[in-house]
Amino acid sequence: MRNQLVPNEDADEFKKLERAAAKIDGTKDLGDPWPAERFRRALPDRVGDYLADGAALTGVTPAEAGTATTVARRYRSGKSLMNVKVTDTADAPGVRRELAEQLVMTGNEPTGHQRGRIDGPIAGVLAYHEKVGASRAMALVAGRFLVEVMVEHADEKDAAWSAIEALDAKALKR
Repeated sequence: MRNQLVPNEDADEFKKLERAAAKIDGTKDLGDPWPAERFRRALPDRVGDYLADGAALTGVTPAEAGTATTVARRYRSGKSLMNVKVTDTADAPGVRRELAEQLVMTGNEPTGHQRGRIDGPIAGVLAYHEKVGASRAMALVAGRFLVEVMVEHADEKDAAWSAIEALDAKALKR
């Protein structure tokens, strides 16, 4: 079976997700990417029940209009392993566009039944791969930072989403 995403069939949920997707501007110039040190503290030593397993790593990669700055960190809680990556999408509007498109889609089993989700100011997508016990989520925070989380051996289906909510979002404010 191939990975497949199709439009969300729930009309009310689709409208909410469509409004959230419209707010994600995939064309707006967001200025220069921040240096990683400026938003490294978004990945504290503890995220919920997870403790950092080493220091946060930073990097700069080519993007559409220039470069994308990233910060990543690994965390552990019991047998669960969580990887978190935060990318400044200032020079990567296509990344924001891709997330906006995925908000209104739902997936099949190979995609972890991925679907859009909105909790307060956070809009993103969540998936759970039951066969391997992996929870993954991605969301746009503060209008420019793509936060991606993967939790292996997750105790809960929405463990990755809970991690996004537990991050220090204040470190991502202008």
